Order: sequence, then C-alpha cells, then structure tokens
Amino acid sequence: MFYFIIFILLSAVGFLLFLQNSQAIALNILLWRIENISLSIVILTVFVAGFVFGFLIMSYFKIKDHFSIKSLKQEINELKRQISQKSLPLQ
Repeated sequence: MFYFIIFILLSAVGFLLFLQNSQAIALNILLWRIENISLSIVILTVFVAGFVFGFLIMSYFKIKDHFSIKSLKQEINELKRQISQKSLPLQ
C-alpha cells in the first residue's frame, strides 16, 4: 500500500509538470536534433522511461531473490531428510 501511495504522488507531480510545461523546445540527443517538440512530451517520456527502467531493475532483483529462496528451501528439505535418516531429533 505504501508503494501505491508513492506511485500516486509521483504520478500527480508528473501530471502537474506535464500541464505547466507546454512550450516548444529544440531537443538535441547525441547527433539528432528535434525541433519544436513540446517540453511536456519530453518530461512525460522521461518519466515513463524512468518508471519502466525502475520496474525492470526491481523485477530482476525479485526474480533473483525468488530463485535464491527456492534453492535455500530445497537445501533445508535435504538437510531435514538427512537428519531424519540418522534419526536425530529436530529442534
């Protein structure tokens, strides 16, 4: 729920920036030059790109953690099996 509230607040800030920055600008990206593009479109594009990049990074770590947890659970089950074969009491 906390992240949802943060998302809503950041979306509201992005929307306000979008509304208040409608002037046309020239955009230079390395060797390209784009004339008469709305600043609000640039802001919105960067905002969405940042969101997607953050989501991809978060997804990578979530997947990595999932496989790590799965591996550790398998190791725990194997150790429990070994203990039960030696008939030692579990604590």
